[in-house]
Parts: sequence; structure tokens; C-alpha cells
Amino acid sequence: MTDNTLTNTMTTKKLKGRDFITIGIFGLLFAITEIIAAFSSAIIPILWTFCMAIAAIPCGIIFMYIIAKAPKRWAIATAITLCCLIYFLIGTYGIWTPLFGVVGGLLADVIAGTGKYKKFSKNAIAFVVCITLQWLGFMQPILFTTDQYIQSVLESGMSETYIMPLVDFIQGPGFIAGLIATIIMGFVGAYVGKNVLKKHFEKAGVI
Repeated sequence: MTDNTLTNTMTTKKLKGRDFITIGIFGLLFAITEIIAAFSSAIIPILWTFCMAIAAIPCGIIFMYIIAKAPKRWAIATAITLCCLIYFLIGTYGIWTPLFGVVGGLLADVIAGTGKYKKFSKNAIAFVVCITLQWLGFMQPILFTTDQYIQSVLESGMSETYIMPLVDFIQGPGFIAGLIATIIMGFVGAYVGKNVLKKHFEKAGVI
């Protein structure tokens, strides 16, 4: 390989302006999808435990699209960091949920990168790690700062009869149930995302 070829190869692996546009748009969509899933599932308190499992299929499609359009180092991490920044700015989720999400995005980027962003098994594991860490960020206040969490929820106007069943469920069997559901649906979401891209976006020439 000549020096010029090596230089060109390295350059194409760097994020460019159009990559950041893709990352920005779909990172925002990723956040909106998760927020919709979180708020809609919160109608039934215990169902909120499975909010990331509910979001997994649409988010899996978005995640796989980002990889397909920008198969480069830090594309995933940047998109998920943007997503988590939105969580932080909203203020509903405190600091730990965004931090867990950022770590999940970084790990996902590294995992997908080991397959050069082309190997589906690596990309699927990356997505599962990403949403599982985000889910753990949602659960963290209930598990480790329970009193503070309950107080903040009560101050937001929700009743004790609403929040206590959720807390009891997550501190009981709900944590394991939610974790397993998130992991399983993460793989399902990745598989659906792969097939949606192949069936629709590739045929349309979008990717």
C-alpha cells in the first residue's frame, strides 16, 4: 500500500460533515424514541420497568442505520452522547442516567469497531450493551438512592400509590425481569434493524 493510499484510507475513516449531520439527526431520533417509550410506559408504573425493551425495536433500526451510514470510530458514541445530553437538559433523569448512557455508547462503539462496523454479531452486541447501560441508568436511582428518588417523584406531583408499587417491583423481581427483557429485545431490535435496512433502505439506494 502506497503512502497516498494509506493516507486516503485513514481520511475516509474520519468523521466528516455529512457524518455529523447523520449522527445529529438520528441521535435526536434515538432520544425521542426512548423518551416516548419511557413516558408512554409510565402510564402503568410497573410497565415502566420495561421501557427500554419497548424502545428496542425502533431504536435498533436507528442504531443500525447510524452504523450503515457512518461506519466509523466514534459515530455511535457521538450519537448516544447527544442522546444523553438531551436527557440531561430535560432534567428529569438527573446525572446518572446520562452518564450510564454515555458509557454504554462508548462501549458500543468499541465493540462494533472490533468488527469494523460491518459484522452483524458485533453490531448487535454493541446495541444490546448500549440500551442495557441506558436502562441501568434509569434503574439506578430506584436501586441506590431510593428515598431521594421517591421524594423527587412525590414533589413532581405523582402520588405515593403510583410510585411505591414501581419501587417495590424493581427492588424485587422486576429488576431481573426488566434486565432480561431489555437484553432479549435488544437482540430482536438489532435483527429487525438489520432486515429493515436490507429490505427498504438498501433497495432504495439510501445506504
